[in-house]
Amino acid sequence: MIKVISLKLNQVLELLQNRKIMRIIRYCIVLLLVASCSPNKHFVVITTGIDRDPNIFGEPRFDVIDRIYDNLLESNMPKILSDYYRDLKPSDYYSVEFRVDTTKITPNGYSTTLFFFTRKAKDGYLFVNKGIMDKVASLGCGLDKLKISYVYNNKAVTTKEDVMRILGLREKRIQISEILQDEQSGMITVYILDR
Repeated sequence: MIKVISLKLNQVLELLQNRKIMRIIRYCIVLLLVASCSPNKHFVVITTGIDRDPNIFGEPRFDVIDRIYDNLLESNMPKILSDYYRDLKPSDYYSVEFRVDTTKITPNGYSTTLFFFTRKAKDGYLFVNKGIMDKVASLGCGLDKLKISYVYNNKAVTTKEDVMRILGLREKRIQISEILQDEQSGMITVYILDR
């Protein structure tokens, strides 16, 4: 049995001599160390197109292109929601995902999207935001030009208390009555009702 283990160790050592694999392993170790230092959090790295350009030397750099909070793109949020997410502490998030696309390289590094999921966001709020982003994607227009507003039970969401109400929505108790787009202002309004 010891001989089998030593053969496997030799095979692993041969693989580790390849520089490309060593970079990937170091990258994974750093990410695991960061994840282990943050208790009660999920830390996920999704990497696509793992083959790096052989002409790029050194450790990979990442260029954060988009930040998505609870299934909603940061640039589309109304100001009240942007303020809410900006004021959160790291302990308010239960999951952070880094989605790295190594096939898209910007001057600053690999194209990266950060996904943040908060503890207070319930399944109804996530469902509404996913519906909004699906609608925006089906429109085929520039995501960064659109702004979103929420109307909950015929009242516009404008205060922190309103934000806390929509964060606590449950999917089984709500209904998205309609999602309207005003093409001139670039505003998408989502009407949410209690069932």
